[in-house]
Amino acid sequence: MRLPSATPGRKPSRAGLLSRFVATVFLLTFSISCAPHPAVHESFTRPAPSIEIVETHPVETELGHPETRDTLPVWLEFIDGATSTLDLEHFYVSTWPGSRLEPVLDAVGRAAARGVRVRLLIDAAMYGTYPEPADSLGALEGIELRVIDYRKITGVSSTRS
Repeated sequence: MRLPSATPGRKPSRAGLLSRFVATVFLLTFSISCAPHPAVHESFTRPAPSIEIVETHPVETELGHPETRDTLPVWLEFIDGATSTLDLEHFYVSTWPGSRLEPVLDAVGRAAARGVRVRLLIDAAMYGTYPEPADSLGALEGIELRVIDYRKITGVSSTRS
């Protein structure tokens, strides 16, 4: 059977084949989208979670945008709201008494204590410099600490997330 637009004894051009292919894909897509759909799992019908831009900046500076929330309260909300897992990747964990990271580390410990599975991944080079905060977390039940040498993977010793 020949297509009506085909000339007998002559092969269709590439442009002609491409236009037929595009038309066929369009018609198939259109007919599939118009077909009645079986029940869809509720997770596919929920709206996507919202995204919020937050920022952190050196505490010694005046940098920052007043209309943008600081990371600290957002991290605490995020960690305190975790119900099953909490996966964290950081270049290093460094803190001192009274630092802004203390409440975050406390929240991670609370999450593990309430049964949240916590996994912490940090860079090997910086772990050598600041082992204590990571080791303290890794010693808690429910927290898995892993140290990775990013230089072996990326060729650089610093990653930004």
